[in-house]
Formats: sequence, C-alpha cells, structure tokens
Amino acid sequence: MGVLSNCLNQFCFLMVIFLTLLVTSIAVAEEEPAAEKAMIAQFMQALSQDNYEDFISNGTEEFKSGITKSAFASVVQQLGNLIQGGYNSEYLSQLTQQGYKSYVWKISNENTLAKLVVADKKVAGFWLQ
Repeated sequence: MGVLSNCLNQFCFLMVIFLTLLVTSIAVAEEEPAAEKAMIAQFMQALSQDNYEDFISNGTEEFKSGITKSAFASVVQQLGNLIQGGYNSEYLSQLTQQGYKSYVWKISNENTLAKLVVADKKVAGFWLQ
C-alpha cells in the first residue's frame, strides 16, 4: 500500500504543477491588437473580393510598389475562393524582427499562417504560409 500511496502523491504533485503552468500560460496569453486585427481582416476581405486597391491601400510605399497586380492575382487565384467561404483567424503572437513589429495568425480553413509586418502604423509586409 505504501508504494501505491507514494505513486498517488507523486501523480497529484505533478498534476498541481501541470495545472499551475496551464493557468499561468493562459493568464499571460497575448491579447489580439485591434488595429492589426482590422488590417488582417481588410487583407482577407480584399483577397476574397479580388480587390487589389483595397489590399495595398494601408501599405507603406515599399509594400505598394512590391505587390504587383499580377502577384496579387496569383494569390487570389490560389486562395480567394477558399476565403470567400469563410475562415477563422486565431491570433498567435507578436514578434519584433529587425526593428519591425510582426503579428502572426493561424488561418483555420487553410491551416495557414498569416504574418503581418507593421511600420509606422502601415503594412510593410504580408505573407501567407
């Protein structure tokens, strides 16, 4: 009975640690930033509606010149119909890379990552992986 009691005590101890870590990770989860959430929603809507002008409207000059109409059309051809059927986005994290703020979402219907890079409240980059 002593061995069984010892195992139960160890199991309970491990469960307490696990639950503590779980609650801590939930408590420190990042909140989705509102401005960037609106940007990603605008991008996804522009893709679903094949609206190039709306897609580049909030971009930096470099972003606007780097996203050609043909490149945009290629992405729309690949993803536009799937996005039109609806999608869910799950905010994952914010990173700072090379001095830029990068925001990452999981797009559920495609099991795709969306990365939005922001500089001076303008879109400097957008990738779907």
